[in-house]
Amino acid sequence: MLSFTAKVRDKSIKAKNLLKNGYLPAVVYGREVKNIPLILNYKEFENFFHKITESTIFNLKIEKDDKIEEYPVIIRDIQYNPVTDEFIHIDFFQLPMDREITINVPLVFIGQSPAEKNEGAVIVKNLHEIEIRTLPKYLIGELKVDLSSIKKIGDEIKIRDLNLPAEIKVENFDEIIAIAAEPEKEEIVEEVALEEEIEKVKVVKEKEEEEEMKETANKENK
Repeated sequence: MLSFTAKVRDKSIKAKNLLKNGYLPAVVYGREVKNIPLILNYKEFENFFHKITESTIFNLKIEKDDKIEEYPVIIRDIQYNPVTDEFIHIDFFQLPMDREITINVPLVFIGQSPAEKNEGAVIVKNLHEIEIRTLPKYLIGELKVDLSSIKKIGDEIKIRDLNLPAEIKVENFDEIIAIAAEPEKEEIVEEVALEEEIEKVKVVKEKEEEEEMKETANKENK
């Protein structure tokens, strides 16, 4: 299991000062740890973040009073700077290993659809992640979706078609993950969307012209 090391944060140090000096404020909470403010090395966390997904369980090692406490965690929330898109705060959730948790797992599409290769179909991907419920020890980082099972136009892959371990529970079994559509239909959809957008622009312009005319009329009447 992957691990990451953090230190207990001195609350007297402001978050903006931490960020200026290459550190990142964070917190870990859960049934066993309540709330512990933390400080992370920004670069170390940035490198670590590229190795995981939001459903990856890892050991969070917390240095405190010359001792190290370890907790299995996932990343619950990440706050970003709206201008630079850099991290500004991280929330870690300490997992209750004896209780099921609900989490979104990303879908990874593999293989090539014969419908796409032989019939020129367009593979429409409706989902890019699904919600699962399981015990933390059975969590997985991703789910693979093999597009080679889509043989002809109209074929589809639903959630029920995924090869899920028995320990992982999902809902909406009939929700479509991917489907092979005719390219002509795809073009029609795009054309309709474009026409709708043009119509919206026309309506906005007409309203603006109407407002200008009213404003001009009001000035002339004064």
